[in-house]
Amino acid sequence: MRISHKLVTCLGLAALSILPPTHGEPADKGITRGLVHILFYAQKEDGKVGMFVGSGFVLNNEGYIATNQHVAGAAIEYKSKTLLYVNPNESTFNSEDVVNRPNADVVWTSKDLDLAIIRYRGQSHLEPVTLTDQIPAQGSPVIAIGYPQAAEAFTSASRDIHSVATITTGLLGRVNPAGRLSGGPLSLLQHSAQISGGNSGGPLFDECDRVIGVNTMGHTGVQGIFASSSINELIRNLNTQSIAYTLDSTPCMSTKERYQKEQDRMERLLTYSVGGGAAALLALAAIVLLVARRPRERVLRAVESLSRSIRPPTAREVQVPIFHGVRLEGRTASGQAVHLDLPAQELSAGVLLGRKPHDPRWVIADDRASMRHATLQFSHGALRVRDEGSTNGTLLNGRVLQPHRDEVLGDGDRLQLGGTELRLTFY
Repeated sequence: MRISHKLVTCLGLAALSILPPTHGEPADKGITRGLVHILFYAQKEDGKVGMFVGSGFVLNNEGYIATNQHVAGAAIEYKSKTLLYVNPNESTFNSEDVVNRPNADVVWTSKDLDLAIIRYRGQSHLEPVTLTDQIPAQGSPVIAIGYPQAAEAFTSASRDIHSVATITTGLLGRVNPAGRLSGGPLSLLQHSAQISGGNSGGPLFDECDRVIGVNTMGHTGVQGIFASSSINELIRNLNTQSIAYTLDSTPCMSTKERYQKEQDRMERLLTYSVGGGAAALLALAAIVLLVARRPRERVLRAVESLSRSIRPPTAREVQVPIFHGVRLEGRTASGQAVHLDLPAQELSAGVLLGRKPHDPRWVIADDRASMRHATLQFSHGALRVRDEGSTNGTLLNGRVLQPHRDEVLGDGDRLQLGGTELRLTFY
């Protein structure tokens, strides 16, 4: 019994059509990994004590953290005892830690921009976020993350405090290139992702999990009007201070655009006849289960994988790449820019990336990358990545890959080789 490719295509698309319409995928839990809870203790000369709470996000592996000036900058204004304490997300501390074990210092502040940079001196490993200078279009979904004090009302009273970030979503209302907070003009992002006291200094993300702004304030008595300073204000000052950060300058496709692109790719893959009725039905059953449990993009990737496993291409079914090559762009942990163009004909044979690969064109100048770290290869109609048993591992969209096992890559995927983060783009 044979099932035509048209029937399989219809059934596959029907299975995907049960997904409800959405304006954006739910935020990945990993999006909070670069967030920190900031507490500032100050004792004035008259003996009065103040405690200030805010949020911040990690810029690099050297412990540099961005936040608001009104969160951390007061440490400079107070002439007497001032203490700064940083607690990583999902970690526990108590009020005595703030006083007895301060672990951060103020590096730089700007009252006009309401921005500050502090440096963490603690022992915990802090994973940096990715910044982007590509501000999304008006009406695009945005995500605000931080530690609003109001959320503490729902936790039990205890001396131990567990820092768990709160995530809110909204839309980018407008970009005001000549906004003003307390001083000179700056670029402000108006959005509707709910923030309140304690959110100050936390990141505002785009749909691609990249920081586009630093949350600053809301409008008293008005719902849905909140402000973040544009990340480009921070980037300019990071460059001036020679502080490393990870920057992704590629445009962020909306969820709808990414879904349509993957759906078109799936339709092309399913234009080949699928042999074996039982195998086809098993594949469709697996797709339905995945639809119920996983996001769209993982389902689409699974469809592609199942299609190949049911019937690998034969010598008469030659699949020609629909792209000219792949571009890898990003930065090393030290902030060094990486730009690699991998032609399709090279990918068909396999491109080995690493600190000392066979071909010097594909060098990753990163001490945390292995000499022969990972291979990218186009085979059986898809681009794949394979970790070559590297010391510090290879991550695909934040997920650690198993060594010597191929994983399918898609346009816009994020790869991390050692300390180097790269975004993959087909061209």
